[in-house]
Amino acid sequence: MPLDALIEPTIPVLKPSDTVDDALRMIAETHLEQLPLVNGKNYLGMVKESILLDWENPDDELSVFEGRLNRLFCHVQLHPFEAVKMAIQNKVPVVPVLNQEQEYLGSISRDALFYYLGENGSLNEPGGIIVLEMKLGDYSLGQIARICEGENVIILNSRVYTNTQTGMLEVTLKTNKQELQTVVAAFERFEYTVKEVYGDLPAYDDLAQRYKLLMTYINM
Repeated sequence: MPLDALIEPTIPVLKPSDTVDDALRMIAETHLEQLPLVNGKNYLGMVKESILLDWENPDDELSVFEGRLNRLFCHVQLHPFEAVKMAIQNKVPVVPVLNQEQEYLGSISRDALFYYLGENGSLNEPGGIIVLEMKLGDYSLGQIARICEGENVIILNSRVYTNTQTGMLEVTLKTNKQELQTVVAAFERFEYTVKEVYGDLPAYDDLAQRYKLLMTYINM
């Protein structure tokens, strides 16, 4: 799915002519602690509720913040997983999307991105998660898949992440089986380090639980 297909037209934008008080009302109405500031098609940055609350004059226009805002955004050609990563790492409720001409196209909420990841990352399928740790030179997805197949376990999806603190590769596997003892034992026989195991994983409806599972799944 292209990133622009996830854009939510209901997410409002702030204009430079809006006042600080206007922005606070809009943030309260949307329950989003940050909103994009846009002048026509020109994206100026994200306006935080905390900055507005600390501002002395509520009648000042938002143009006073131009040039001082975080211009966090995703280009439309990026994969939605990159938008998820951006939302999580920067702790923002919405991710603005720009085209190749740097024009503002719209924004995507963090909740919508989580829902997309859950629907498209096999997270709603029954099964479990295994996290392997290894040196970069030891990584072979083919061998990992053969070990799983030998235990009648299918890899539904995988993520590869380099831990910057340890320099080790972490490979997260979403499997179709909830009972993972035999495949874990098989990995250990092949001298793989099994860092984490999450078995018997039901579909999560609670956002906090889904957030925790997504963090494990995409290794962020």
